[in-house]
Amino acid sequence: MNSNSWRLPTVDTPDVERNDLLPRFRPTRRLMTDEEFDEIAECDPLTILPWILVPDGLGDLAPPVMLFGFDIDPDMLIAYAKEHDVTVYFDETPPCSDIEFGESDDENDQLEQGVRVDQLGPSERGETQAERGSGQDMKQLESEEKDENDPVHDGDSGVDDEVEDDEDDYDYDFRRIRKSGPGTERLEIDRIGTMRIALHTLAKEKGARIPAHLLQIGSGVQRSAMRDTSLIAVFYTNYDLKADDLPTTDDIEKLRAEAGSQHSPGWYLDDDNMIWGRRRYY
Repeated sequence: MNSNSWRLPTVDTPDVERNDLLPRFRPTRRLMTDEEFDEIAECDPLTILPWILVPDGLGDLAPPVMLFGFDIDPDMLIAYAKEHDVTVYFDETPPCSDIEFGESDDENDQLEQGVRVDQLGPSERGETQAERGSGQDMKQLESEEKDENDPVHDGDSGVDDEVEDDEDDYDYDFRRIRKSGPGTERLEIDRIGTMRIALHTLAKEKGARIPAHLLQIGSGVQRSAMRDTSLIAVFYTNYDLKADDLPTTDDIEKLRAEAGSQHSPGWYLDDDNMIWGRRRYY
């Protein structure tokens, strides 16, 4: 990254020295202790990202993933999605191979687990566990978003014309929108996918330019000790800073009220990628 041309207002310039950082935000090979985690969980998110947490591809250790976003009220976003008829449901249709080749029940179970990269396990679908985003699942989603050869499906699993936009990359979640109607009452709502499409739809309603391939629902450590959920709306990470389409703070601010946010946007430590590592693929 060219530090000489750095101007992003949410990130320190290289010449700024920070003496107010907790030890875990400085390079270390140690695993995080419970006490260190609790200390961060009781703090506010960072307003400005310290330069030490900006990945440069050099050195022995890569920084933990930091998420720039704000707190959300999951129920408000789910309600918004239902009101605008953009709820995402888990697809219960069996895989094609089950129908064509008649695999055994055991094989079907294995296939079902792999049908959807973003489907959460049974233990994660409860209110508490389902409200903690999976970093790996989101990264897989980003990979699918960028696959320009991936076709958009028609029919019930197709995307609403009002939601799809030529400027957006293909997105797996956004292709799975299913209109409310006969049969949907029997399906389970994909809460993470629904909250994500709700934010996407809200951004279009407010005229905010929020790139779909950067938009995530993540799990932030800061303030998690004081909130009912660790879920946050994520608009970019410290590993996205080279992107030329990062949303502005003004555009992000347009979404806060209807997302149930009580605090200004800031940098959260990613609950799924919170330690320093030798190399990080993100």
